[in-house]
Amino acid sequence: MTSTDLRGLTFLFSSFQPPPRRFFQGFAFVDEHYIAGQEGALAFEAQIGAPMRPGEDGCYVVATETESGYRIGVDHVGLQKMFYYDNGDVWCVSNSVAMIAEHLTAHGVRVSANLPQLTSHKMPHTFAMQLSSTRTAFNEIRLAPLHCAVEIVDGHLRLVRIPRLPAAPDYTEGLRRFVSTWARRVQTMLSSERVWFDVDLSGGVDSRTVFAFVRAAQNQNPSDDIMRRINLRSSRSEHLAEDLAAASTVAEAFEMPINGPQPDRPKPPALTGWERYEAWRRIHLGVYMPVYFPVHAPNPWHIHFHGGGGETHRRFYAADDPATMLARQKDYHRPKYLFEAWKQEVLGCVAELQPHEPHLNPMVLHYREFRNRFHVGLNSQYRVVCSPLNSRLLEVVTRSNSNIDSKQILYDVMESLVPGLNRMPYDVASKSPSVDELTAMTVVDGALDGPGKGRVFASEETSAVARHSTAKPISLMAEAFEAADRPLVVEFMGEARMSTARGVMQDAVSRGRFTRAADANDISLALAVAHTFQLSHLG
Repeated sequence: MTSTDLRGLTFLFSSFQPPPRRFFQGFAFVDEHYIAGQEGALAFEAQIGAPMRPGEDGCYVVATETESGYRIGVDHVGLQKMFYYDNGDVWCVSNSVAMIAEHLTAHGVRVSANLPQLTSHKMPHTFAMQLSSTRTAFNEIRLAPLHCAVEIVDGHLRLVRIPRLPAAPDYTEGLRRFVSTWARRVQTMLSSERVWFDVDLSGGVDSRTVFAFVRAAQNQNPSDDIMRRINLRSSRSEHLAEDLAAASTVAEAFEMPINGPQPDRPKPPALTGWERYEAWRRIHLGVYMPVYFPVHAPNPWHIHFHGGGGETHRRFYAADDPATMLARQKDYHRPKYLFEAWKQEVLGCVAELQPHEPHLNPMVLHYREFRNRFHVGLNSQYRVVCSPLNSRLLEVVTRSNSNIDSKQILYDVMESLVPGLNRMPYDVASKSPSVDELTAMTVVDGALDGPGKGRVFASEETSAVARHSTAKPISLMAEAFEAADRPLVVEFMGEARMSTARGVMQDAVSRGRFTRAADANDISLALAVAHTFQLSHLG
């Protein structure tokens, strides 16, 4: 299973199925260049003369043959996940826990259920809506931590830390490099007449900071063609009316339409119903509970900008540390011994990771390793998503500077790119910069002087439709859920929880969708439990 098995959405390599000499899947940003797809990566290497490596911005996996085996790694913030299995004789690496477990079972390798990890997903908290440690639903399958690559040496797997950029020499220079590089990357993408932008704009600071990069690039070339290829988007939901009002104020100030039609915009290839369900199942089953079905096949020319990544530099969870937060959730877990076992998995994981990030609050560290990768990185699995706040160039600035905590660096970015943007109204007045923050602003000059030298190296996934199907993904999920609704799964889930899940599933089938993605959490968990039990030979 390589890039062609499901429209370039999944990969799997193993001792039974080694990778090719060179493999690239996903999209990346290297210096000012934009790279997408296998052919794009090969063209980049041939024309620029530099190899694709792990640890750059984007969402990708790269595998390279070495003298003694292979080296496999992913992007800087691990938006492309890398799960692995190793028993000394057999190894396997994939972005899908389900695929690893099925692949191993097909080759006679046994796996076993990690009951504490499965139980954790019953907790109604964002902390447990995705994996909360590097352990998975199978005891033998792990998630590779951030900034690690897998090396296969003489048939044996080992994790290695990959080199990272050193901390910025000072705040101003780090800010200048971040602003300049991303401004040029946006210019590079817009230089291709095939590229179309979707730009999220809410009433908050994060999305407005990202919008500043797009607006600055558009200012460099204020043509009608550029304008028509930029689509500003803001939620029309009633409970987010303040967001739309603030976003509309910004859009009107720059005479840019918001939520407008783009009748001449090419449509990317649609996934079949089976592909939509199977993509969800392979990528998210057992590792992320809310259910979002992808719609389109990956397309390098349709690029989505959003403000994800801001919480990787500041506190998202209220608790000061994982032990305190978990102590508040113990009543949700029965039996208690499974909760205690899961708690030790989480605390042990944080203790292993903390020495590599001694400057980080442990809850920020945990958010980076898990919530950011699975939730914020969700759409990156299916489409090109630009999230500059997840950039390694920003991380080297905030690594030794606390300005991100007060949003100071975000105000500085906006003022450097689009003066006055940071002082326009937000959805909440408290998000506006204070007098002290305005006084303390650092503005970098010359970030956009002259054209950049970036190039677009992109290739479209050309794999055939994996399976023609007229079935809707929600119907396929309903069939799988009905098959999963058996005594051992019900005993694990609890009859009351399963009864509610049955009602949610029935309602979703009648509507053709879930009202909210999180409404499907228990359905998602039941499917994961059934899958794990089946492959672990339980029941």
